[in-house]
Amino acid sequence: MAWLGVGLVAGTLVIGRQPSSPFPVAADASARTAAPQTAAPVEIELVQTPGQFETKGLRLKPGNYVFKIVNRGIGHEVGFYLQEKDRNGRAVKGSDAGHVRDGETRKTKVVRLNRGTYVYSCPLNPTPHYTITVE
Repeated sequence: MAWLGVGLVAGTLVIGRQPSSPFPVAADASARTAAPQTAAPVEIELVQTPGQFETKGLRLKPGNYVFKIVNRGIGHEVGFYLQEKDRNGRAVKGSDAGHVRDGETRKTKVVRLNRGTYVYSCPLNPTPHYTITVE
C-alpha cells in the first residue's frame, strides 16, 4: 500500500509517495514531488498572490494531475497558463482553469504530464514563468 506524504519546506509544498512504509515521505526542500500510483489524478494547489505564485517550481513524476488555482488577495481575476517549454510553447490540453476571482478557487480538468519540462504562469496577475520538471 502506498502512503502519501505532504510537507511545506521553504515555501514549497512537497508531495511524495513511499510504497513500502505507513509513514509519510520526508519533505524535499528543492521541489514538490508527486508520484501518481493509481488512475486517480493528484491534485496540486497553486496559490497566487500579487505578482507571484507561492510555489516557485515543481518536480513531478509522469501522470495525471488536477491543478487547483487559488486567488489570494489580488483584487481582480487571475488565470493559469500551463505550457510545454520545448514544444513551441503550446498550452497543455485541459489546463485552463478559467478566470479565478479574488478569494475564489478553480480547478483545471485532468492534465496528463509526460516526461519533459513545462512552465506555468498567469498573464493576468502577471507572474514569472515557473518550471515544472517531469522525470
